[in-house]
Amino acid sequence: MGLSATVLTRRFPSVGRALTYVTLGTFTIYFAWTALLVEWRIQLRARLNALDSAKGAYFVDSLAGQEAIKLYGNEAAEEQRFDGILRSIAATSLRSALVGSLLNAGQARLLSSRLAVSTIYLFALKLPSTSSSTSIHPPIHDLPSSRR
Repeated sequence: MGLSATVLTRRFPSVGRALTYVTLGTFTIYFAWTALLVEWRIQLRARLNALDSAKGAYFVDSLAGQEAIKLYGNEAAEEQRFDGILRSIAATSLRSALVGSLLNAGQARLLSSRLAVSTIYLFALKLPSTSSSTSIHPPIHDLPSSRR
């Protein structure tokens, strides 16, 4: 970061400081966004691992107690319990995928918006004043002809 700031400031003396601030601000927000969402996703993955372990334990318990479940007619309750585990797994998996997509979309939006801000700022510095009679667009007769 320090090297980038130094290069921007020295290479572009008139706008280097502004570009350095935009760059440092962008990376600060980028790192904070990434850290926040990655931490959230890690928590979701830990929950998924716990649910997967619960599903495995349920399978072992259901196989071991199969006769008792049938004897007491408790199949519906066991089915609801297992469906609850599967619904939790599906919901947590979906949430984890959405957080990953949100992370990628946020990073892309952040970097592209900061690039746009920098480009607009640099372009605004190069524009002629409004009182000038020159235009930033060349007259149509000065453009090269595509047919000869």
